[in-house]
Amino acid sequence: MRTCYRHPSVETGVSCSSCGRPICPDCMIQTPVGFRCPECGREKTRVVSGPAAISGTGAYPATLVLIGVNVAAFLLTIATGSGGLSAGGSVFNNFSVLGVGVADGEWYRLITGGFLHAGFMHLAFNMFALYFLGKILEPSVGTVRFVMIYFACLLAGSFGAILLSGSFTPTVGASGAVFGIFGAVFVIARGRGLNDLAREVGIILAINPGSYLHDQRHKYRRTPRWRDRRSHLRPAGHCR
Repeated sequence: MRTCYRHPSVETGVSCSSCGRPICPDCMIQTPVGFRCPECGREKTRVVSGPAAISGTGAYPATLVLIGVNVAAFLLTIATGSGGLSAGGSVFNNFSVLGVGVADGEWYRLITGGFLHAGFMHLAFNMFALYFLGKILEPSVGTVRFVMIYFACLLAGSFGAILLSGSFTPTVGASGAVFGIFGAVFVIARGRGLNDLAREVGIILAINPGSYLHDQRHKYRRTPRWRDRRSHLRPAGHCR
């Protein structure tokens, strides 16, 4: 059996909950997190609340990379469009989420459509939400799990867009992935009793639909149309 680090002649089976050193009854200091040695018992426990209670001080590289990819895709979209800061052109037509295109084997649309946006405000709202939520969630669950959650939610959003918009209506936007990240942060915050953080995340949930409403209001005037290669249909595009 080990002996107390301060009293070598006293055997003990208890260790400090902070540093792990063996301590005898005379050296034990009871704390809410177990027995501590005299040195650790004098240290104040740092209480963390808010977003830091989930994320700590970790980095969030995947969040920044995803934002960069979305911004680059938007610049490429407007560069190949008809001018202005709205969507259009070959990039929008060839890579937006489109049910008939997916049915023809263009599965990549389920991913690429989640990186395109119908306008500057659409992009700005989604990227603001992604930055706020990503820097909380990614350090908490790790970069690999964060990326898996992001793409799983992105795919779910693309399938949902096809179901709601129809096979011949192109849709774009990262809202599916962003709302999935929101859900993950909300669940973790509530599970850890961080109700204040849950309310803060709720603000993002209330703001983000503004991107959808803003672009829906202008979709017929600003959003380019897509011509079905097999028919004369020219449905208006939607954003999400």
